[in-house]
Amino acid sequence: FAFDPIMLASILVFSALFGVVAADHVDYHSERTHLVDVVGKNFLFRGNNPLNATSFVYDDLLADFQAAAQKEGSVSVPSDIYLIDISLLNEVTESKDIHMEMSFFEENPDKGEFKLKPIYGDLISPLAYPASLRTFLAKTLPDWQHDRTPQRIEEIRQILETQGDRPVAVYLHCEAGTDRTGQVVGDYMLKYGQPPLNQSLAAVLNVDDHIISRDIRTLSRYGLEWFCWYLKEGEGRDIDCSN
Repeated sequence: FAFDPIMLASILVFSALFGVVAADHVDYHSERTHLVDVVGKNFLFRGNNPLNATSFVYDDLLADFQAAAQKEGSVSVPSDIYLIDISLLNEVTESKDIHMEMSFFEENPDKGEFKLKPIYGDLISPLAYPASLRTFLAKTLPDWQHDRTPQRIEEIRQILETQGDRPVAVYLHCEAGTDRTGQVVGDYMLKYGQPPLNQSLAAVLNVDDHIISRDIRTLSRYGLEWFCWYLKEGEGRDIDCSN
């Protein structure tokens, strides 16, 4: 194939700009916090922006971790949990929320740490490409995708698999807790989830589309589709990427 990196970069830049235009502050919603995985004594949770208008809702977050862990995993979250707050927000339109989260952990380093990992999604579905080109792009996803989701998922998994003296709770979130969060958590479930979540894109979308009263947005769904095809073509996984 004639692989044009300039054209591809232009597509990705447009995708990023288009995806952040409507990003507004959303207060924390307890009902959007869910347990995703437990690895040893470490936990992975998903949710939305862990802020109200003036502060980081640390106590509410830990209480909701406990409730979700007991309800969805029949496990308990230790009281000495170390929180790794992974924000998927962007600094273009969401800098105020980012700085509020960052400030909380700067003032309370004993409680955990903040990591900023912006996610934008993809502009074009892999299904829009001819099969041969889709296969090539899927196999090379770590090389060209702006979000670098294959690398991001491995970073999250490595945190969870590292069993230190203190248990860790990883909290993945965007503003609403369904689009960018749905993309990254969906990617994680496709690779590391239990059946049927690691077998079918449709099964993952069925989760993402029911976090709030609307479906996951297009750019994030396309990002999920690309990761599914990466697993299928790049890692040789037996997985259904139709939706």
